[in-house]
Amino acid sequence: MCCSLKRVLLLFGFLYFMSRACGQEENYLTCGRRKVQSVFLIHNGVDAKAGHWPWHAAIFHGNGRQEEYQCGGSILDQNTILTASHCVYTHKSVISAARVSVHVGQIHLKETSEYTQIHGVQDIILHPEFNSNSFNNDIALLKLSTNITMTKYVQPVCLWTMDSNQEMIVGKNGTIVGFGLNEHDVVSDQLKQALVGVVDALTCIKSDRAAFGPVLTSEMFCGKGRTGVGACNGDSGGGMFFEVGGKWFVRGLVSFTPLRGNTGLCDPLKYTAYTDVAKYLEWIKQYIDHRVLSYESDVLDIDYEAKLRLFNFKTCGVKQMIVDTDGVSRSSIPWIGFVRSPNETISRCVVTLISEWYAVGPAHCFQRDSSDVYLLLGFLVDGKSQCLGPDEFTVCTHPAQIRNIQKIIMHPKFGPNNSADNIALIELQRPADTSQPHVKPICLSVTPELRTKAMTNLHVATVSKENNSYKNTPVRYLEPTECMKEYTEKNITLNLEGKRLCAEIANKDKQNSQTLIAGSPLQEMRIYHGQEQYFLRGFELLGQACGAFASPIYNNIETYIDWILYNMRYSTLEVADDNSTVNTTQQTLETEWSMLQRQPGNENLHLFDMDTCGLPSTHDQSLGEFSMPWVGLFGAVQNVTDKVSSIKSLAVLISEWYALIPNRTINNDVTWRFLLLGRYNPDNNTNCYNGTCEVTHQLVEIKNVILPPANQQMFALIELLEPANLKIPYIRPICLPFMDQLHQYKPTEVIISSTRENSFAIESKKLKMIDVLNCQQNLLLEGHFVTFTENFPCAIEAENFRQTPLSSHLGSPLQSAVWYGGRKRYFLYGIDGNEEHIFKDLIHGPYMFGTIERGDLDWIVESMRENERQTSSISTTKNERITLRPVQHASKGALFNFGTCGESSSSFPMPWMGFVSSNNVTKSFAILISDRFAVGPAHYVDDVSAEYEMTLGYPNFQALWKECSTLNDFALCSLPSQKRRVQKFFVHPMYNSTDHANGIALIQLATPVVTSLPNVKPICLPFIDTVRSYYTSSLVMDVIGTSFADIKTLDVKDRYINPLECRERWEGLKVKFTIDSMKHCVIPKRTEEDELFDVQPGFSLHSLQTHESSEKHFLRGFVIIKPGTFSTYYPVVYTNTDAYLDWILETMEPPASLPFDLRKELIFSDK
Repeated sequence: MCCSLKRVLLLFGFLYFMSRACGQEENYLTCGRRKVQSVFLIHNGVDAKAGHWPWHAAIFHGNGRQEEYQCGGSILDQNTILTASHCVYTHKSVISAARVSVHVGQIHLKETSEYTQIHGVQDIILHPEFNSNSFNNDIALLKLSTNITMTKYVQPVCLWTMDSNQEMIVGKNGTIVGFGLNEHDVVSDQLKQALVGVVDALTCIKSDRAAFGPVLTSEMFCGKGRTGVGACNGDSGGGMFFEVGGKWFVRGLVSFTPLRGNTGLCDPLKYTAYTDVAKYLEWIKQYIDHRVLSYESDVLDIDYEAKLRLFNFKTCGVKQMIVDTDGVSRSSIPWIGFVRSPNETISRCVVTLISEWYAVGPAHCFQRDSSDVYLLLGFLVDGKSQCLGPDEFTVCTHPAQIRNIQKIIMHPKFGPNNSADNIALIELQRPADTSQPHVKPICLSVTPELRTKAMTNLHVATVSKENNSYKNTPVRYLEPTECMKEYTEKNITLNLEGKRLCAEIANKDKQNSQTLIAGSPLQEMRIYHGQEQYFLRGFELLGQACGAFASPIYNNIETYIDWILYNMRYSTLEVADDNSTVNTTQQTLETEWSMLQRQPGNENLHLFDMDTCGLPSTHDQSLGEFSMPWVGLFGAVQNVTDKVSSIKSLAVLISEWYALIPNRTINNDVTWRFLLLGRYNPDNNTNCYNGTCEVTHQLVEIKNVILPPANQQMFALIELLEPANLKIPYIRPICLPFMDQLHQYKPTEVIISSTRENSFAIESKKLKMIDVLNCQQNLLLEGHFVTFTENFPCAIEAENFRQTPLSSHLGSPLQSAVWYGGRKRYFLYGIDGNEEHIFKDLIHGPYMFGTIERGDLDWIVESMRENERQTSSISTTKNERITLRPVQHASKGALFNFGTCGESSSSFPMPWMGFVSSNNVTKSFAILISDRFAVGPAHYVDDVSAEYEMTLGYPNFQALWKECSTLNDFALCSLPSQKRRVQKFFVHPMYNSTDHANGIALIQLATPVVTSLPNVKPICLPFIDTVRSYYTSSLVMDVIGTSFADIKTLDVKDRYINPLECRERWEGLKVKFTIDSMKHCVIPKRTEEDELFDVQPGFSLHSLQTHESSEKHFLRGFVIIKPGTFSTYYPVVYTNTDAYLDWILETMEPPASLPFDLRKELIFSDK
């Protein structure tokens, strides 16, 4: 070597650079990485930008003194271009290499730029089995006469070294790039890119059996883009690229497309056949620099020089002796930590500290609920010489350190079907205090130069039985064959795969050693910097380091060092966070919150409880995984005729009394709104498992929908009528990011919560934030062509492999985790405010949303107010006299029989009530006002051409049977109902179906009903001057009691609500109808203690007044709007029939059978 290793290590800050200076070559070259970021083909494609496809090559053929563009190609290494054989093959022979040139870094076909390089071709290598007639083996390599200079605009692509099974790409979108014919059938001057979906061979052949059937082989695949987009003449030889793990791989080569008739031009509506490059990897490897082959082990590009700053090689890996308060020296292994949870009495596993900010350990320790786990560092076995919190009686010589976990990064391939990659990187919320002798990191073989294959001087951390302290016990490395044989003899199949290794403790040491739990570090002792230092080589996986059953299995840490380095950051306090946990200290956030509350003008901040917000609900096996208990469902009833409600968006509970929804949700086109909190299962309203039941949800009425000012359009604020029941474990508010520090750092990981279609269950999954450029690219891959006008927040699934399929819905919250008050809490980061359904198909992302900003928070706080639970919403208005003018059409009085109208009994409390139906479907109730006419709501008359009928004569069955028994008159109980065909509807000419103004209809029956029986009687119309006016205390309403058999009338009394007060209540809900003087309002349930009564559209409101010495019921209105629940706040809204009495009388016609005109022959008088 030209320099000593010792010198390099002393200058560890320049270790990577010096290793280069010593003449050591890289063992691999970077491929498939863009060095230039650009915005987001081919036929009708999108223009590509310089440096976005740096591996694309343009192949030209010389023709005399001119060059003609021929095909595309891809850069593989410094002197190799991949293309299709037919691109360099003419007239049954290979074209002369001297006639071929290759342009790289070029995005305009007819002009070069400072990025362009032009290279001649030294050799053309066709696949030996290429068949120009069938396009079989249509693949070739061009060896250049000069080396390519790699720049930001010229880079090699990666060859597909993964599984070559085509099932991996079928159904996926790849990207093709080229200068082929555009939509105008001329060669494109601008490099274009297009997304192409791969299909299976059968689909391809079925689309054009003549073109594909005879030639398609297993070494080909087919693809096609959206209509009019695809490969075309001139794109041949260009690659189809897929991004995997942040790198771009070439998988296909454009081979051929069926022609468009006899034009000799491609048909962009047809599939294109691609040569499957993965099938030719072994052939290609003969001619390329193997260092460019990208395998799983080198998929991550690590800047070792930068990563070295994370480690202190002068102090790492040095064992310490601790002297306790009794003066006794004890051995310490200061890099050992323990994973604990406040709800668990024992540690889950051991982790190993590798820097002041990071530790590694088994991933399985974090598979169950890890929201509250923390690390305990520097914990001595007996605990005599330390304490966890100093007090006036205890001397803490070496206190253990508790560190909350900022982030748990589990290996992306670890899971139920893969236990080999059982490793997690743990980032601390604040650094370990490594100035203390009992808390130090172990050394890590950061650079390739530090990694050795030596399997000597290995030790595992155990506990000494002699002095109850930690000790490093020597172990012997077992060759893989020896270890696997041992397990085979025990009928266990073991595959170490280079990712795991076996080592055993000698029998003599086992007697004095006690095994730690899973995660015990395997260490290699080296003489380093002139002293003994330990390097981490692995950790034990099963808590069996002493090998009671068989030789213990360890993770081979050196296999994962690049993955560990890739995920480590230099300073978590200086840069934006890499995940959902914001980089700030617990004390700072608490202090800032305390100061904010004390500032003038922030009095409303006391409405938020930072001590209880943002904590996920506990895991419950019977109900599924732990949930985000602040996510609710915001629902509505669209029309008064709707029998069921619908969910409009998700909502986020932010306090006991308030929730947030996207402003887009609020359109004044509904008649009722509500909020559903907690866990709701429509098939089982309570969680009745294991013999016990519990309340899991709450249906909450909404008091006010508060819309934002014009400059803040994202959120709407929901004020609840009653507080959220925080005693239900599945209901809890989220935290809001009031502290400035939470806006200074942008999380790069968030949690999205949403629902699946037709489901009430809230599900969540982890996402990572990406920039607009990557977002647009991912949208293109999913078939969405979206143009961004601003930096719109966007996220994709955090793991390399797809998670639960879950689309984002309107109102889906994005939450980031923050350590506050000693616990990880979730703060609202944003919500999905996009138009509903436009991204419904994106079940794996990307996900776009709007963030909550300081202006939103200021408006929210200003809009909130102190609330108290209201047990009653009785109107302050007392008994009022309603004074009305005389009617103009009193002469129609002869149409009515005041001798029989308005009479009722306990058995037949509302004999005027009937229901209107069509095709045996009840539409609404209506009120009989004469033997041939009835009135009711207009909204049910949706089809005037349909056949309708009205049925009357239903009793209160409970009272009727009692009366029959008492009077011994069972004929009374046998009175038949009466059914009459509806002859005609008269809908008020000013009826507005949108806001239900003038929503009244007059019904004319085809034949008169019999009113001589007690079960069918018309109600009286109050057109007589003596009963025109009335007191609200005289009002009576038709209601349903415990069942439909229990129909009755109920005195209104103080249930009447003044129209002005009624309008104020309903307007807060932002509904589509208005309350005016032409409405009555009554609240059936005044207090929570009141008996439940129900009403239905068309039920009557009537005054009980004396007429000619008899008490009669006079119609005053009928139900048109009712709240969606038994509300104590929202009144039932009635159409005021007095306002329409003249229209009713004018519209009514006398029976056609009368030989004279009643209007002329009879004059009604009330004398």
